[in-house]
Amino acid sequence: MYLRKADINDVDYLSELVYNSENSLNFDENYMCIFEDKYNVNKEFIENSYSFCMVQDEEILGFLGLQENEATFELEFFYIKSDYIGKGYGKIMFQLLIEECKALNIKEFNLVTSPESMNFYANLGAVKIGEIKSLIDCNRIIPKLKFVVN
Repeated sequence: MYLRKADINDVDYLSELVYNSENSLNFDENYMCIFEDKYNVNKEFIENSYSFCMVQDEEILGFLGLQENEATFELEFFYIKSDYIGKGYGKIMFQLLIEECKALNIKEFNLVTSPESMNFYANLGAVKIGEIKSLIDCNRIIPKLKFVVN
């Protein structure tokens, strides 16, 4: 398993992967419509971020995207193909992300996640630094985390 740089030709496949992965958490249709609009992978994101596909046997099993915002990095996308969720692939992709951060000299990054996924990141060493309103549902408060690359 390895990471490769995402390509603009991957955009449609990655958008579908991200949507299906989020949908595996059983959100309602309205939530998913807004999610699809806000978190659609596009050419501009791929071209202006550190975007990677996790690949095994030439199949894309995961997608991650780090974006630099002023002096900080934000993990904007971290999604595993829905058939592979809960089978250890997320942990593998996170380890590959850390290796890539070291190569790029990225010392830390922030991320926001669903409350349902917070323990996954906390178990990997991320620390909660606050809470924010969800971009999808303003009545939903979601955790903001920081991960320091060692």
